[in-house]
Amino acid sequence: MDGPLRMAAAMSALAFLLAGINLAAAIQWWEYAAGFAAGALWQGVVIAGTAPASGPSLRACLTDLRVRWREGARYASTLAATGVLGVATAWILPVPHAVWLATSALRVAKPDTATLRRRALSRVVGTIGGGMTAALLLTPPLTLAERAVVIALTVCAMQLAGAAHYGWWTLCLTIVALFFTKEHGTDDWRLAGVRMSLTVAGAALALAVCRLADW
Repeated sequence: MDGPLRMAAAMSALAFLLAGINLAAAIQWWEYAAGFAAGALWQGVVIAGTAPASGPSLRACLTDLRVRWREGARYASTLAATGVLGVATAWILPVPHAVWLATSALRVAKPDTATLRRRALSRVVGTIGGGMTAALLLTPPLTLAERAVVIALTVCAMQLAGAAHYGWWTLCLTIVALFFTKEHGTDDWRLAGVRMSLTVAGAALALAVCRLADW
């Protein structure tokens, strides 16, 4: 994504990533829900405030939505089903960071099967590349400062690639995610394997829901 919305989209993706950190058990469900809603509202304000002046007006967007409401309703229901099934599956999986399955499914969800398939492939390939790169980088013990430098450089590369190059963008995102979730004594290759496996499962779930919706 280019233009003023680039930073807003990046912050939204970062908020989505941080939402997967295992903090939900330490707070009440309504606190988590209120924080999530406040974050979504803030993102809406940021996007509205940074939208190009030459872009379509709110009235034009609402008119277009009214004309294509059936297509929008179908996609919204598909996205909701993907999220519900992804979260439910992550809830019962006896693996760490199972929420990665749900986030992967939602990130690749698209209105049509062809676009979703291309995005899912980019997500899987980028995650595998990023997982292996992160595991290699984390194999030697790194100080906190060294890890911070790697994260900063990776985020810069992620912004330069942009979400339009989704495979490279996902590769960088995976490195950042694994560096953030690195814990003392954790097997880095095992953690990378969990990330890769859950990404494949999430992409498969999103594809299956989209195919069912087509029927």
